[in-house]
Amino acid sequence: MDALSEVLRLAKFTAGVTLDATARAPWCVSVSSNPAIARAHLILDGEVIVKAGGGDEVRVKAGEIAFLPHGDAHLIGSTLDVEAISFSALLKTPVAGELMPVSLGGSGQATRWIVLSSSCERHLADSLNSALPALLKVDLSHAAVLQSGSPTRSASRSRRARRRRSARPPGARASPSS
Repeated sequence: MDALSEVLRLAKFTAGVTLDATARAPWCVSVSSNPAIARAHLILDGEVIVKAGGGDEVRVKAGEIAFLPHGDAHLIGSTLDVEAISFSALLKTPVAGELMPVSLGGSGQATRWIVLSSSCERHLADSLNSALPALLKVDLSHAAVLQSGSPTRSASRSRRARRRRSARPPGARASPSS
């Protein structure tokens, strides 16, 4: 096993979708600092501005992800000049294991994004994490998962398919509609 794989294994990285949102301009969300949780904003439709701490504003468009590995406080929105809604106020308890979509903002241009949150044994990942910038933007527009539709809908379809397969008696064959 290579050194990076070993660090990732020992650091016990975990991640999950914490918000599935559609916002209409003008809107702004304030995410508070939490050094134990790295956040990533995957933009599915539209575009946003992200600003972490004293850093520059970064424009992130559909198919791109803004990754904040240090858990820094940041703003995300169609504009950063309107009153920000607290990120924690948008979080909803999943219903039957499904994340409930959230809507916010005005009546302007729509943006759809999901927020991924990850954590790990920080003391084991500090050397890797400290090498990363405060905000990293990556273009994922050609990634296969984004070509097949919404990651949250795709994940839901996969979970339902697994439940159907596991509900079949042993040796039973799938019907053509499965």
